[in-house]
Amino acid sequence: MPFLKILSSWLVLGIVVSPALAKTEFPGILSAPAAVLKKSQPVFQEVQIQDETSDRHSRMYLLDNVQVSIEKPATAGQTVKEALERYLQKRVALDPAGSRVLIGKLQKAEAYYILPLDEKVALDSFDMQDRSPEEREFVLELKVSFEVRDAGRVERSYLFDRKISLPDGRAEFPGQIRESYQRLTERCRKIFFETVELEFLGKLP
Repeated sequence: MPFLKILSSWLVLGIVVSPALAKTEFPGILSAPAAVLKKSQPVFQEVQIQDETSDRHSRMYLLDNVQVSIEKPATAGQTVKEALERYLQKRVALDPAGSRVLIGKLQKAEAYYILPLDEKVALDSFDMQDRSPEEREFVLELKVSFEVRDAGRVERSYLFDRKISLPDGRAEFPGQIRESYQRLTERCRKIFFETVELEFLGKLP
């Protein structure tokens, strides 16, 4: 009965392999144990986050484009500052007996979308004929510096200075601007924290 022998072999193999498959753990799904996370946290006596940004409301003309500032309930600087404070609360440990201080300075956080100059002229003159809705590039220019000071001496510094864009934003209506700005800030938050983790915080002792 060759067929029965083959079938029984497959059944045995299935019984052996199934438990192994059931216990398989895929990278990226599991989080590190709390003890490991706590051990890897840099320790500081104090963490300071300073917002030195200013919200820009004017329009800047660059060649054939216009940068239109985005009206929002909170400034981009405040939004980034609050996100950074929440992130650091979980990422670093505080010890009053420590000697190191972490200082973060928000130097620039400007959000706007790009409007071609010919369309700006058409809008100002109320010439809306044949103006079909188009995607707009939304931009957030973010500049944040970090310093680790030990007994007043700068031990390590890092600068994040990037222009992060969302190429498919919409700006025909206020609701579209808000939705596009939200997607832009989410994209910025992901790029910012992943970069800071990789190039700065993840390298601190």
